[in-house]
Amino acid sequence: MTKRPGPHAPPFSALRASVAVASDGDVALRLPKQQAADLILLVLRMPHRDGLSVLQALRAPQLVVLVSAYSMDEALQAPADASVMTYLERPIQPRRLLETVAATLRRSQIDGD
Repeated sequence: MTKRPGPHAPPFSALRASVAVASDGDVALRLPKQQAADLILLVLRMPHRDGLSVLQALRAPQLVVLVSAYSMDEALQAPADASVMTYLERPIQPRRLLETVAATLRRSQIDGD
């Protein structure tokens, strides 16, 4: 587990958010148990365990933004999960990623009120 963004990670500090990076699907599944997360950016293609199996294995409800190089129709052939708030197709510009994360967090706060 790494607690800092990689060299290509967008500046999440603008959102006052901390970042934890998982190197593979197994680590991604353990992270929410080790530290609380307001939102999970979940890449669908990862080593050891793909993003959909991570999503299905998460027991507590999580706010999730799915990320994939595939179109949404191709990527989401598994049953939809209520915790998936939005989907981003790669490649993603850092500004677009920040805007999506911020909007998703705002929307979840409004829905939670």
